[in-house]
Amino acid sequence: MPGIARSIAKKKQMARAEQEKAYAEAMKEYHDEQKKPESERKSRKAICRDVAEKWKAMRKPVTVSADTLRRRLEGGRTCGQFNTEQNAWLSPEEEESVVPK
Repeated sequence: MPGIARSIAKKKQMARAEQEKAYAEAMKEYHDEQKKPESERKSRKAICRDVAEKWKAMRKPVTVSADTLRRRLEGGRTCGQFNTEQNAWLSPEEEESVVPK
């Protein structure tokens, strides 16, 4: 039985969520690489390429940029996080208490 058709906005939201998971995986892999001796470490670009290939193999093509990974490692936020913090009337905790999932 086929699934329910999704709107374009919902598809974009799902793609962003997959992208964020890929960046989280790349960040974890980068931190693991930093524990190795300097001569055995992979570069950020190599890590991004490996993560993107892994996700492509799972039939979920995502782009993992080394520059974005660097910004995130330095404490940067996504546009969605920034917009949520600046434009939301309720904090995520208040929102969860008002509208349970």
